[in-house]
Amino acid sequence: MLKKILLSLSVLVTMIPITRAQDINLTSELDQMISTDHFWQKQDYKTYQFSGFNRDGNNPDDVHALYKEDKWHVYTDCKGPGVATRIWSTYRLNRGWGNVKVEVDGKVIYEGPTADFFNGKTPFAPPLSQVVVRSEEEGKKFGISYVPIPFEKRFRFMLDVPNYNIVNVKLFNDKATKITGFSGKINKQELKSWHKVAEVFKMEHPYITKKNVKTLKKTLTFNKKGSQDIKLNGSAVIRGIEIDADSATLSNLHLEIFWDHESMPSVSIPVELGFGSNNQQTLLLGRNEQSKYIYIPMPFKESAQLVFNYHTDNNQQIPVTIFTEDMSFDKQPISYLHGYYNSGSYFLKSSTPKFPTAPLNEYFYKNGFSVLDIKGEGHIIAYMDYFKCQPELDEHIFVDECNNFPNNIWNGTGHEDLFDMSWGHFNRSSAYVSGGSEFGEEVNTRIFWNSTLTFNHGIKWIWEWTPNIYKNPNRDASFSSVVFYYLNNRDK
Repeated sequence: MLKKILLSLSVLVTMIPITRAQDINLTSELDQMISTDHFWQKQDYKTYQFSGFNRDGNNPDDVHALYKEDKWHVYTDCKGPGVATRIWSTYRLNRGWGNVKVEVDGKVIYEGPTADFFNGKTPFAPPLSQVVVRSEEEGKKFGISYVPIPFEKRFRFMLDVPNYNIVNVKLFNDKATKITGFSGKINKQELKSWHKVAEVFKMEHPYITKKNVKTLKKTLTFNKKGSQDIKLNGSAVIRGIEIDADSATLSNLHLEIFWDHESMPSVSIPVELGFGSNNQQTLLLGRNEQSKYIYIPMPFKESAQLVFNYHTDNNQQIPVTIFTEDMSFDKQPISYLHGYYNSGSYFLKSSTPKFPTAPLNEYFYKNGFSVLDIKGEGHIIAYMDYFKCQPELDEHIFVDECNNFPNNIWNGTGHEDLFDMSWGHFNRSSAYVSGGSEFGEEVNTRIFWNSTLTFNHGIKWIWEWTPNIYKNPNRDASFSSVVFYYLNNRDK
């Protein structure tokens, strides 16, 4: 397994951020999947989640298609220009899996067995697309594909047997964006790019460095509760941070980061949760053989101050390694990384909201655990949580001025769905997700790599907590979450 996960991923492909002048095609989207340089740039698209979520706010979340056409339940139908970036679908033991049909710009690029779509021919082949089996006997399996599907005019995804499914799509704001729709066949250049992404997704590479990446090593020494800081000067990008300590030590360590002389920290997170899983790995967050790591790029123009706050009186020495790359931004705008932590508990007898009668309107906007509620312009890049509750809680994300369920553009079908799992959580490492547990035993991690959650005026993310939706609510709920996001236009 991975000894040192890819830190400076941008060594593989130097990406140009998405702009109005850029051509979008399968090759460009694949190349972006092995670079992090676009993370701190403004994203010129809006991300949508299409799913079978129940428009009445109840479960099940599998049969609520947009409409039915002949035998097909159409779950996704959107106008371009855009790219479908993630497709997830479950298997039901009592229904089978049935067939899937995918249309790009009016052309059927695939029609056939669902299992063969996810575990088929390149590009829809492992490790970018695969069937994951938890238990064949219990029918606990699902398909997950991160193969980007560009489309110019229209994209449709449909099933002949209703099942839980999710399709993430990014639609470009400039309708003049030039997109070459995916034809269903892959050419030599696209195949070359696909293989590069496949190598990254295998997570077998050692740490890849660049000649201009600097390494700063420092040991934080604490004799009691207190703070120590590390200051960086100049214009640069923090490519990664590694902390060599066990879980018990990290549970007492909190990190704050101040960019360019700001008075309040942009990042304020507990390291134990904010650096991902202790036992699983993703490309950007988790634990390798030695250290807990975060490899999300963090640009700054003049200075960065990292403040480590230790919350116990035990003597402790904590080795920290910071990887930086000098970079001149001149007058180029950059998006600054922010990290936000929140926690909360809900008890069946005292804090259960009453479920309203239809129409739901603002119900899910006002009730539940709040992951993030901010104003501004930017995009979410990663999310982690400790979660102790029923796995059927759904995420509801409200972007910009929309606060009306079910008209918001992102609704889930269950907590585990966000982390590429199904029928509950299980331990899993992969490129973009890791986990997992619904019992508060493991950090669940999701990276929004190639389709960040964008917002122009603000975003609110809610996990529903309404146990009387379900037939047998059997326990209280507790949540702890960290979300990493970039904010634009700080200099204005």
